Amino acid sequence: MQLSAIICDIVILAVSAVLLIISLDKLKDDRHKKPAVRAMLIGMVLSIVAFFTPEFIFPFQAIALIFMVYTDFAAGTGLLAFYSAVSMVAYNDGSVYFFYCFVSGLILLLLYRNPVNGFTYKKPLLLYSLYSILIYVAFMLKFSVRLTPESVIGPACGLFVNVIIVLIALPKIGHEVLFALEEKYAAVVDPEYELMLRLKKENNLEYKRALHGGYLADRLAEKIGADRRMARACAYYHRIGGLVENDSSPSERTANLIAEHEFPDDMQRCINVYTGYVRDRYSKENAITMFSDELIKSLLRLMSERPGEKINYDALINLVCEKVSARPQIMESDLSMRDLRVIKQRLKEEKLYYDFLR
Repeated sequence: MQLSAIICDIVILAVSAVLLIISLDKLKDDRHKKPAVRAMLIGMVLSIVAFFTPEFIFPFQAIALIFMVYTDFAAGTGLLAFYSAVSMVAYNDGSVYFFYCFVSGLILLLLYRNPVNGFTYKKPLLLYSLYSILIYVAFMLKFSVRLTPESVIGPACGLFVNVIIVLIALPKIGHEVLFALEEKYAAVVDPEYELMLRLKKENNLEYKRALHGGYLADRLAEKIGADRRMARACAYYHRIGGLVENDSSPSERTANLIAEHEFPDDMQRCINVYTGYVRDRYSKENAITMFSDELIKSLLRLMSERPGEKINYDALINLVCEKVSARPQIMESDLSMRDLRVIKQRLKEEKLYYDFLR
């Protein structure tokens, strides 16, 4: 083998390994760690076995898809790249083999990137099969590969095995992971969730602040294209630690309480970033929460101090937006200047809603 080919293989293998290592902390939920690691290890074993078997027959793409369901798209892509690189080295093949396996697998991952929004099987698998065949034929024509039984049977068997595994495994995973996670998201952002009911019973003022802040956060998220459930959850629960009395900080009490109630990991992180328990840049959902919470807090205070007095909502919103926009968390957040303008306008469109706070 030429030195240039060896160097190329090493570079591809190293880059794919780095991608895999970076992606290993992307689990959506710690409860899914075991099946995710199991899927990854099965692929690793098959990569090693590939040293002694024909090309193309192992379902690396389907395994990467299963791993993606437990983690995210970047993690699935990293695992797919690693499998493709290891099997390329095992078969002593060139980078063309790597790119065929990786590109066709990447198409499969893209087709199932948001399965919660459209959990179907026939159309994605049909498209994946067609694209795989077209890519393989294109490589054969490009590199003048002779049409032999070996050049057809291996890829055909591999494609068939990938499709069968997706058809068998994905419905079960979809029910146990995706739909279960979806139900948990929906439960947490329900005003009747147990923590919200407990807050209502123990501190009605805090409950009103959380409830109405969540409503506004949801409206703002819808307007600027942010995650509505994440924004609502952040507004509901960023002060929920007040239900616990101990010597720890409010942010730590909040973090512990939402962990005890097994909030989805990404939702826990969103809330913990807002409270400062986790240090990171504010997302759009965090920033939205700060605007909605500050406005609701100001409205409730004014209504309590000046009952019956008419409030100039436009002036109050201008003041709140100016004050919040100047905070470092917002200035360094993911919000654009357009988002800030839209937020102010959307808050002013909710004037009728504010009258119901009295």
